[in-house]
Amino acid sequence: MPSLIHRLCVVALLMLTALSARAVDTLFVREELGLSFLPTSTSFLLPLDGASSVYANVDDDLFSLAYTGGYFVMKALADNEVCACLPYGLDIYRAGGAYITPAHLDATTSLDFVPWFEFPTSAGEEVRIKIAAVPEPSVLAMLAAGLALLWAAAARRGRALRQRID
Repeated sequence: MPSLIHRLCVVALLMLTALSARAVDTLFVREELGLSFLPTSTSFLLPLDGASSVYANVDDDLFSLAYTGGYFVMKALADNEVCACLPYGLDIYRAGGAYITPAHLDATTSLDFVPWFEFPTSAGEEVRIKIAAVPEPSVLAMLAAGLALLWAAAARRGRALRQRID
């Protein structure tokens, strides 16, 4: 009977671990710098170098970058005569960098695009963006499940030793 209770406890804990998985990441985007423009011929690669927050200058134009929660975030450029090929909004990339090319090449690897009307407009204002992600259980739930498996294995080993002695 105790063996059945042990098994049920372990199964229940593993099920709770699976239920703790989240399939959505939340990203906070903060307005720090205004929109700026790049020449139409410019394409560039911006690496992250593992920093928690990055702001970069590209040429003479200020271009706002940020890295948070495993996502690469950048302020896209306004669609106008200066840079007609780029959309007005925010592109979100997996950590590691983003390669910006003219829109007619259509080779974007962005996870999501947030249109201009969802942008924060005042300095210091924050916007919460939800991004679909791979479901991952919480660390605490995984730790509890691992400890439960160790506990069940120790209980089983103890029973096996007692049966050999008998």
